[in-house]
Amino acid sequence: MLKIKYPDNYQPEREYILRVLFEEFAGLEIEWQCENRTDYLLMTETSGELLVKDDFFNRFGDHNYLHKANIPSQIGWLSQRNKEGELIPVIFGEPHVEEFESQIICHADLFASAFFMLSRWEEVVNENRDQHDRFRATESVAVQHDFIHRPIVNEYLELLLGWLKKLGLKQNMPQREFQWVLTHDIDKISWDKNYWRSLARDLLKQGNPQLVWKKLTQIFRNPYDTFDKLMDWSEQAGVKSRFYFMAGGNGEYDYENYLQKDSFKESVQKIQKRGHIIGFHPGYATYRDESEWKEQKNSLAQVIGQPINEGRQHFLRVRIPETWQIWDENDMETDSSMGFAEIPGFRCGTCYTFTVFDVKQRKTLRLKEMPLIAMDVTYANYLKYSPRQTLDNLREIKKRIVHFGGNFVILWHNSNLYAEFWPLYLPVYKKLISED
Repeated sequence: MLKIKYPDNYQPEREYILRVLFEEFAGLEIEWQCENRTDYLLMTETSGELLVKDDFFNRFGDHNYLHKANIPSQIGWLSQRNKEGELIPVIFGEPHVEEFESQIICHADLFASAFFMLSRWEEVVNENRDQHDRFRATESVAVQHDFIHRPIVNEYLELLLGWLKKLGLKQNMPQREFQWVLTHDIDKISWDKNYWRSLARDLLKQGNPQLVWKKLTQIFRNPYDTFDKLMDWSEQAGVKSRFYFMAGGNGEYDYENYLQKDSFKESVQKIQKRGHIIGFHPGYATYRDESEWKEQKNSLAQVIGQPINEGRQHFLRVRIPETWQIWDENDMETDSSMGFAEIPGFRCGTCYTFTVFDVKQRKTLRLKEMPLIAMDVTYANYLKYSPRQTLDNLREIKKRIVHFGGNFVILWHNSNLYAEFWPLYLPVYKKLISED
């Protein structure tokens, strides 16, 4: 059994990250001991010792660490390399490792670095937001130091486990396997008021009658009714689609409430009959409004006649930890909102689903986060990537996730298959999820 001794300050934070890494991610059996010390000592069955220096929590004593000034402006790079041959980024501590026959000393505080990524406390202390009150990707340490494309928490764990095995760790760890997690936010299921506005804009402002005619011809086959097609492709890939439905909201960025439409009820029946998953897509204003969030969830559950335990916030609109608190207090099991709209990659630094930590209440919640890695509109609308560039980038991300046996959580909207320019990107999604 792996024995871990750790400092007796900031116990909730330290115990959280140690449990997530070694129990939740690695599946190890751990014996814990909190004591008056200044570092982490990990001991294997053969008396090998891994000493990991603390370079974060010990700085603060009884004072709160939640201040923007504590986000590092510079990071270090360990000489150890990952599978891709890249140096490993270190957010806290010195990028230096000493290796001896029965002891390894790591001066990089990998535990505080991992906690930084998983807890998202940088989003709590940094108030810079975009027009939708979302934390900007460009404000994140991962983007600023160019490791957003890497699941660095998984890299940290791989490094730690490699050292522990070298020091005599004998436990067998469960073998993880790569999984597709194919999600679809259902913003709309048929033409709505915004569609007619876009028609008028195309004709009056852009003078584009050809585009108007193309949209008008699409009315007769409703390009948003793609549920059967998406389920077909998921089943061919051996997985279930996850359809996250909206249930109201009257804001500018909410769409027409479709809960009472026959087309919605028919789509739900198809999904239920084929055994795919229905989740919740809370409206634009709900990310900080628990009463509205709860009302919408109850409305959806009542109409579909089944419990709902997972989903994603509309527009990826999240405030940490308030949004997580809402989900947790309303008995949701899994959120999948933690991805950046502007750029694909690993906002939380991992390709695993993980238990979340509330840094304001200083406690571990029941809620799990299944981080969103990539979505369709990021490539087409934000990055302006061509279909070829999009597929190449998604393949690179997949390669990293496969290495760790992680989850590739991808969002492809039901409305983004056949409408407007989206048919150009359709082969990207089909080809990606069908490849070995």
